[in-house]
Amino acid sequence: MKKYAMAAALALMIAPVMQYALFFGLHPEGLVFNSLGEDEALFITAIKLSEFGYESPWTLESDGVVRLAFLNPANGPVFMLFPLSVIYAASGISALGLFALFKLFSAALMLASIYLLVRHFDFKCRHRIFILLALSAGFGGLIHLISSFFYPERLLYPQSLFGFGVSIFRFVESYQAFSLALGTLSMLFFVKKRVLLSSLLLGLTVLVYPFHGVSFFMVMAVYCRVFSLGASQLSKVFASLLLFSSVWAFSYIFQPALFDNYANAVGTVSVNVLPSVLLGLGPLFIFLLYDMKKRFPFVSGKRHLAFFVASFALMSYYQISSSVWAPPLPSHPLFIVFNIPFLAFLGYLAKRVLESGHEKRIVFMYAWFIVFLFVVMFPVKLFSVLPPKVTVFLYFPLAFLAHEGMKNFKHAGLFVAVVAVSALSIFFFYSFEQMDARNIYKNGALGEQNFFYAESDMKALGFLKGMPAGNVMSSQAIGTYLPYYSGKKSLLFGTSRGDIVLDVGEKLSDYRKFYSSPSRDILEKYGIRYVFYGTFEKRLGDLGSPDYLRKVYGDGAEIYEFTP
Repeated sequence: MKKYAMAAALALMIAPVMQYALFFGLHPEGLVFNSLGEDEALFITAIKLSEFGYESPWTLESDGVVRLAFLNPANGPVFMLFPLSVIYAASGISALGLFALFKLFSAALMLASIYLLVRHFDFKCRHRIFILLALSAGFGGLIHLISSFFYPERLLYPQSLFGFGVSIFRFVESYQAFSLALGTLSMLFFVKKRVLLSSLLLGLTVLVYPFHGVSFFMVMAVYCRVFSLGASQLSKVFASLLLFSSVWAFSYIFQPALFDNYANAVGTVSVNVLPSVLLGLGPLFIFLLYDMKKRFPFVSGKRHLAFFVASFALMSYYQISSSVWAPPLPSHPLFIVFNIPFLAFLGYLAKRVLESGHEKRIVFMYAWFIVFLFVVMFPVKLFSVLPPKVTVFLYFPLAFLAHEGMKNFKHAGLFVAVVAVSALSIFFFYSFEQMDARNIYKNGALGEQNFFYAESDMKALGFLKGMPAGNVMSSQAIGTYLPYYSGKKSLLFGTSRGDIVLDVGEKLSDYRKFYSSPSRDILEKYGIRYVFYGTFEKRLGDLGSPDYLRKVYGDGAEIYEFTP
């Protein structure tokens, strides 16, 4: 079984690298592959922050105030890229190559730390539990596949990873792997009573990605409650959490708008992607329920079962009524109260579990799972930030408890079948999610996206890199990678990202006004020196020949320099 665990870990580690190779090698003719979307644009640009004096390349303000680089919760991982920025500045190695190596290292560290934590709690069955954790998934990919037959336009909707469960696979290939690795190691040292190391690692986790740091502290608090540890050990790691959180407090004081916009953005997206987390937990959840029924017979009593079904139905109706995954259903803001019965049931269940006389490691896993299920299912309209960010914390206790439930079945093929179903779901989910990057042509024309740029636009960006410093006006799509390729600051970024660009609505409106009816006032407002006029910008209108714009490049795409 050990060799299968190693194979699972290796498959997860190399998957992102193979994905890059696929896109670079098989991109459509006439196009150049950039990277996998907006988040990666942020991070590979962060590696080049030394070129911008560690200022944000996208916050051009009419008041002339320079904003701090990326200091908001969306971009906490930028802190972990500062060492890479130093290496880049000293060596000149490709920023994208450094980032790919960093992702590979983070994935390896995360998987190794998870394996060590699994071994601590169940040495005998560590390999099986690790495989379940590594390759487990919800029914996300299969739901994608089935729903595409009825609603094909929803097949390529890219924001469903929170609600339908893809286990740690999605997090292994993302930037969040590093913070999860730090937090897992912090938890491992905590249970081994190495408090100083645990505190330091938890603080670094908060610095890198605050949501994960807070979540690991919650796990530690549950552990202390179950194992009856004193407050001293927990208070020490809490002090570290507060100390490292001060960086975020400082950032919020100086730029609260980025935080508020980020919270609003997460809440808006999450209400569409959490139709039911329980459905997303997939086949492992079935075996967890089986084990729970065996250990806690009261849950299968008629009254408890009826209350669970009714509360689950109410909660699911509220979520699905606001979801992209179902036909429109009657909805009302007051329907948020439909969540209360289920959350109350979870609270009651946690109390009964903690009062049970079962082995403490089992009680700990159940308490861990229930606490985070409560957080994940908490209405995002009331608390938008944390629920969708901590779904990954359900998977460790889920794999552990599902394995306990599977012990009661002697059929040798059951384990293989569960892993196979989960792996198949991962395959469909990941394939369909990334199809959004490949489906780039809309009605025969290149759609406005930032995965691929036309070769003419890329050549223009290369030319712009050799020009003197200055801010650039361009489309959102081009602006996403413009700082990375040209070393210049851009007005816009991504898809109306208010957590990156302050007053994004006003700036987007000014961008559209300028390209449809050029005005020097807009250029002066944001201190623009260069105007990029390429594939996407030309669709808004003709710039004409105003005397304040001097063409400095004109091979397919065009670049103009503003002369006040």
